[in-house]
Amino acid sequence: MHEVKFTVGEETRSFSVEPGANLLNSALEAGMPIEYVCKSGRCCTCKVKVLSGLQHLGAPTQNEVFRLGRDKLKRQWRLACQSTVNGPIEVMHTPFLSNAQRMTAE
Repeated sequence: MHEVKFTVGEETRSFSVEPGANLLNSALEAGMPIEYVCKSGRCCTCKVKVLSGLQHLGAPTQNEVFRLGRDKLKRQWRLACQSTVNGPIEVMHTPFLSNAQRMTAE
């Protein structure tokens, strides 16, 4: 089992996953309020910043390279739906603001 420390907004939880587990599916099973739409690497809604353990994620998929670009990948951004966990990691997901939240914040 591998330890995942996952932060969404102000909430941080740790949970264990089997080797090779999909990060998005594991986060959802752990009850994390991560946003997603397509689960196939096309929308980028489930984008996460890897804070530690990048070497413990599977290699970026073609969808990640195409959608995120090499620059974001170098800055340790990944798509949770395309990432497999092969060791301890710490990631952060920043939810998109709804239109109502944006208007309130402005």
